[in-house]
Amino acid sequence: MEESRGAFVLAIAWTFTGIAVVIVALRFYTKIRVSRNLAWDDYVVLLSMAAGIGAAILVSISVPLGLGRHTDQVLAEPGGQQRVVKAARIQMIGYPFNILAFTLPNVAIAILVHRLLDPQLWRKRLLWGLATFQVIFAIIPCIIIFAQCSPTGKLWNPALPGRCWHWAILNNITYFLTAYTAMTDVALAGLPIAAFWNLQMQASTKFKLSLMMGLTLLSAIITIVKATYLYLFTDRDDPLWNVIPLVVWGLVEQNVVVIAACVPPVRPLFSRNKRHDSPTHVATHCGELGFKLPSIHQGSSRQLGPNYDSACDAHLDDDIISTRLRDDAASSSSKEAIYTGPSGLDV
Repeated sequence: MEESRGAFVLAIAWTFTGIAVVIVALRFYTKIRVSRNLAWDDYVVLLSMAAGIGAAILVSISVPLGLGRHTDQVLAEPGGQQRVVKAARIQMIGYPFNILAFTLPNVAIAILVHRLLDPQLWRKRLLWGLATFQVIFAIIPCIIIFAQCSPTGKLWNPALPGRCWHWAILNNITYFLTAYTAMTDVALAGLPIAAFWNLQMQASTKFKLSLMMGLTLLSAIITIVKATYLYLFTDRDDPLWNVIPLVVWGLVEQNVVVIAACVPPVRPLFSRNKRHDSPTHVATHCGELGFKLPSIHQGSSRQLGPNYDSACDAHLDDDIISTRLRDDAASSSSKEAIYTGPSGLDV
């Protein structure tokens, strides 16, 4: 009986893509109808989701051509050679879609973290540096993949006359991008978590905040797992079959990172504040993500006590979390105050 992984690939592609689409839709519903605060990071996530859908569509087109089957079995069928070439071409076209799908959400997360932390100059430069280089390092392999062969068609049809760079060049660049993306995932989780744990607030609140903002750590783990299969992208022994683990982990990665970028902004939709039943009311008065956080503010004389309570976080289990966090004077002042301005606005 002939082996085929095509159905498995399609199930993974559209299950994870479907979940991501729903989460992105909830994000936009929340930002438009509840928080009423669309920002640049929302459009970056939308672009990433579009790229992810494009990647899933291209994988779906490749399966009837033979993706997920042994290459020699496809070649033995009438028109098999043409189908193998078409599948290889679609695979190459899908490469930049996947790259954009799993790198752009980090840019959106960097924008969100910048808005939440209202960082010092060094932190601002770090966040924008991470985001800028994430984009640059994503664009480079997208260009190289189509520039490495002359003519370009030789990339998916080795029988054509011409020349190609050594396959290790693209592989090494992709390894570098993957390593940088994993590092960025960790940094984008670590920065807000470190700031939250320095605040004088209940440990349970810190844990909830850290869990919500630390989902990019899961993305980092998946990125590292996918990296172990990157060498399969240039496999020549059985390309339609051997590449499947890389395709599957690529599909999982691109959707998980989108979901991780959307969880914090979606949180206000599920708020049930005991003092304000309307999520819109809470989001409007408690900031973009709903959490009102104590923060360190230089020159303040008000000390945050252990019984700190507010309309936004007195019932944290049923409430939503976030406003901009100021800790720019942490090193120079031990006095703390409550920052009540809504996230995204200067006061």
